[in-house]
Amino acid sequence: MTDAFNPNDHFQQLPSEKYADLPKETRDFLDELRPEEVDVIRQIARLGPEGSQQLIQAIKLSQSVMTVGKFVRWVIITMLGVFFGTLLFAEKIMQVIAWFGHSGSPPR
Repeated sequence: MTDAFNPNDHFQQLPSEKYADLPKETRDFLDELRPEEVDVIRQIARLGPEGSQQLIQAIKLSQSVMTVGKFVRWVIITMLGVFFGTLLFAEKIMQVIAWFGHSGSPPR
């Protein structure tokens, strides 16, 4: 009687072997999950529909905050570039004015 049911057999199978009726992509995904990822998925499943909607909104909010943060960073970098570029440009204009104001030749 080697074909008898052994309750410990299912612990030696990969998740994809237990759920052969699932699509291959899903089974591959299940095979790659770590225990802590399984715990997170279980916690998300326990949230219910309202909690899931709040989680999705929180993820969208964090993505929006990150997008705005990138925009603000580039605005600050641009403003600093314009500021320092204006300073350098003004300095060169003052040098050109100084050339014409003296003997007409550039200073040494």
